[in-house]
Amino acid sequence: MLLLVGMLVVGGLVLVKLWQTSPPGVEPVIKVSVLDLLQSRSLAATARRDAAAGEIDKSLHAWGGALANNLANAELWRELLEQLAADTSVTNDLAAPYLTSVGWFCTLTRTNAADVVLAARVCERHDAFEELAALPLPDSPEAVPELTALRLQGLFRLGRIYEFIPLFERNREQLAEQPGFDLYRLAYL
Repeated sequence: MLLLVGMLVVGGLVLVKLWQTSPPGVEPVIKVSVLDLLQSRSLAATARRDAAAGEIDKSLHAWGGALANNLANAELWRELLEQLAADTSVTNDLAAPYLTSVGWFCTLTRTNAADVVLAARVCERHDAFEELAALPLPDSPEAVPELTALRLQGLFRLGRIYEFIPLFERNREQLAEQPGFDLYRLAYL
């Protein structure tokens, strides 16, 4: 009888979502179970192994499973986005399911400038301009010229000129050094 009670208690602790993994103040609150954490860790290892073997489809599928088990793990999001940014064989169609959640990643990391730039690079690379324009910005996005340039590219490509113009005018000199930005500058002028 004692063994049965012990198994029920341990089983309950493993299966019940008791542990909050989302940072304090971030909504919605994400809680996970021990089983979720173990599955997430295992799937992340599979994703890394598949990526190293060149199995991109399998790798992205495993990343999706890892994140489904622990949606608030910013490290997993960061690794996935780094793979999407670096691997030229990832098509827009393969990347699309993850691009819709880049804003969530930025919320998790409290709009850390380096993470927002990573998310913006991935959105730009995969032509996800709606997601790029919707990214939450750090307190002073102008302090990060690459982020400002990427945001301007997204706004321009979406035809949101009334948002593009003031941001462009405020940062015109700073953006002169950004690679590839001349095309957008000339098109605006």
